[in-house]
Amino acid sequence: MKLKENSRSGYRRNWRNKLGPACAFSLMTLLVAPSIAVAHNNGNINCDVVIIGGGPGGVHTAFRLATESIPNNLGINRNNVCLFEKNDYLGGRIEDKPIGKHGELIATGAMRMPKEHYTYKLMQELNLPTQDQLEPKTTILGVKNGYVNNNPTYTNDASTLNVAYGLVDGNGDGLGLTDFEQVDKLACGAQVVKDPDGTPNFEATSIMAGKSITEYGTHVLGQNGMDFLKDVSTFKADFLKADDGDFADAVSYMEYIANDYTTGGYVYAQPGFSVLIKKMADKAENRGVNIYMKEAVKTVNSQNNNGSYKYKLLTSKNRVVNAKYVIIAINPGELSNTNNIGGNIINQIRSTPELKLATDGHGTSTTVSNQWNVEWWNKLDKDGVQFMSHPQDPVNVITSSNYIRRGGTTETLGDGLCITRSEISNTDHWNAANVTRSLYIDDPKCAVNWYNLYKGSVTQGNKKLIKYLAILYPRVFDTSQNKEFRKKYGVPQILDTAVTIHPWAWNNLAKGAWNPPTSTYSNESIAAWSAQPLANEKVYLVSDGYTITTGWSTGAFMSSVRVLNTKLGMNVPVFENEGLTVKIDPVSNGKYVVLPKLKCRCDPDNPGDDCHI
Repeated sequence: MKLKENSRSGYRRNWRNKLGPACAFSLMTLLVAPSIAVAHNNGNINCDVVIIGGGPGGVHTAFRLATESIPNNLGINRNNVCLFEKNDYLGGRIEDKPIGKHGELIATGAMRMPKEHYTYKLMQELNLPTQDQLEPKTTILGVKNGYVNNNPTYTNDASTLNVAYGLVDGNGDGLGLTDFEQVDKLACGAQVVKDPDGTPNFEATSIMAGKSITEYGTHVLGQNGMDFLKDVSTFKADFLKADDGDFADAVSYMEYIANDYTTGGYVYAQPGFSVLIKKMADKAENRGVNIYMKEAVKTVNSQNNNGSYKYKLLTSKNRVVNAKYVIIAINPGELSNTNNIGGNIINQIRSTPELKLATDGHGTSTTVSNQWNVEWWNKLDKDGVQFMSHPQDPVNVITSSNYIRRGGTTETLGDGLCITRSEISNTDHWNAANVTRSLYIDDPKCAVNWYNLYKGSVTQGNKKLIKYLAILYPRVFDTSQNKEFRKKYGVPQILDTAVTIHPWAWNNLAKGAWNPPTSTYSNESIAAWSAQPLANEKVYLVSDGYTITTGWSTGAFMSSVRVLNTKLGMNVPVFENEGLTVKIDPVSNGKYVVLPKLKCRCDPDNPGDDCHI
């Protein structure tokens, strides 16, 4: 069992129950630190640019500043770019870990990426391997059938789920609605104002004004429809009150959705996302960037007596660093925490309302990953039916033609725990290692409860996990229903476990998203503010906490691109995609291209009808 601090996510601890001689330290130490942790003396230094934080945004910024093919017009010397990371590894929430006695690598943080996002194009640029999500796939969901009776319904059939929520036609048959189709109505329904090009204009949609997403969704979909959307959604945090904020407001949430629902197919980094961090860090250092590991920046102050070096920084090693430019690549929560960093520049930023809005409402997630003795998710019974099929499913019998890759349920054991999603092996790498991400939990209270359970005892945590998996997959894990499986394949046993909690997992659901509905700040105004939070200072913020862009990496990368292109005179490519409409950010002189925006397809002959994504 190992406990390790990670300042990049506020606080994050890993507990690992090792059953073999495999190393029990962070993979970031294994993959990244040895290649870049050059021996620096502790003397005072001058840096053209100081980057505070070695998460994805900080590493990407260092990599781009060191890229010879991308010039900048400020005379920045790549040999005078300095990155400080207070941990002994880089990557923040992009984190892979070795698991099992052979040390197979698994993702405990960022795991996959949409093909239409910057992250995927960056992987291609660096010639890093990816794999499409394994096909075929389906998701089995369990919902409390409160609208018909109190018995749970388990199925992957939309019409059957609809019946459980009373979403039926005149004959009592399910309407076949999916969560995507419900979001489709919220984003492009007749109630939404559209611009001439078909882009939904949520700020101009009066029905959203002053409403939370739940209030707006209930108005449009009805109570049953909104309950269905919340219960079958993968991301429960979208519809729950944030840890330290409020419910998502309708306008901001739908702006977030407008980005998220244009992402295309998903791919997985191989063997994990840490290869991207390692490649960028290696290239940055090889081109002259100085990377200081295990050295935190404690204060950032202005100074007037050192020529062009306007800023004086002090590190945890009492090193004085003079800088011309400062890029603060830590999340809004860390920046707001007076125990982490101080100084007059930091205090000025802390006094701004934009930082308060960006800080409110971070989401927490916990992941539990396991290595198993048997590949139970790909096993078929004597009739060719997948053992993961639920015996209560009234419609579908899952066979080898449509393997289950995800499961989730609203059913609990009344112990404060839950099972938002169970992610089965989605790549060849996972399959070869017999690994599942058994739990992904982003319900804040439930996530913390799982974390605390595993903190107390990995063994007890896994015992409880098996009980919850028995709810979803009784023919595999329920001892009263898995006789055939046990006879054919034996008892599924957990060989190794990796547990990670990310208190700042989701802090980017549009920066109005967790704000009171009366907020006068827009998502874009906060993103633009972050690029230069103090008008007369050469200090810039990089984090997904300031962008509407979703994802565990893309938001940080795009925040970095905004600063590099609009403040440091660079021209980082953002990989425009053919066939997709992109908008030029008007405040950035055309240099920063935001992600493709959702468009609504409308029938010109029926202008009063709903449009569709």
